[in-house]
Formats: sequence, structure tokens, C-alpha cells
Amino acid sequence: GKITWSTDVWGGRSVEATMKRMIINSDNAAATALRTNTTIGSPAVVTNLLQDKVGLSDKTVMGTGGVSNSNTQSTTDDYVKFLLLLEKKKLPGSFFAAESARPRADF
Repeated sequence: GKITWSTDVWGGRSVEATMKRMIINSDNAAATALRTNTTIGSPAVVTNLLQDKVGLSDKTVMGTGGVSNSNTQSTTDDYVKFLLLLEKKKLPGSFFAAESARPRADF
């Protein structure tokens, strides 16, 4: 499905608000919410999107479980690539497609 910055993904919080909590507050529960929300997709679907559409390496794999028992893996290079694409509103496909012209969030 298509998600936007305003899509609710975590207890009434939007993707944008959840991303801010994850990055600014280092909120691990926010990261888990983004990784496991069914609106975004199953771990397998998200892994395929990140590898095939975003261009991250096969080292980035979305896992299951919570903060303390997650089997999610990635690399520093993939994190940097994803965050740069996010900042520039250049994530391909359905990632925030409907609001690509929206001003950059203050992180």
C-alpha cells in the first residue's frame, strides 16, 4: 500500500511523528513500530522494498520481534543511504509518494 508522512502507524502517531521520536528521542519503541506496522508491510515485504526499490544491500533484513529480541540487521552504509534519501524526499515507490513536495521535517 501507499503510505505518507501523515499515515497513522503507532498509537495515533503519524509516520513523521514516529520518525521524529525514533531519531530525536532515540525511542526504540518508535523504531519497532515503524518496522512492524502492517500498514507499511510485513518484514519480508519491507525487506524487499528496501533492497529492490531503495537499493540497500542484502545485508539489510527486517526481522521480527521487539526491541530486545529483534533479528533485524543492516549496515552503517545502508543507514546513511536511507537517511540521505529520506532527507532529500527521494525514497522511491510508495514511500511517502503523495507528499514528496512537503517541506523537510525538522530533525
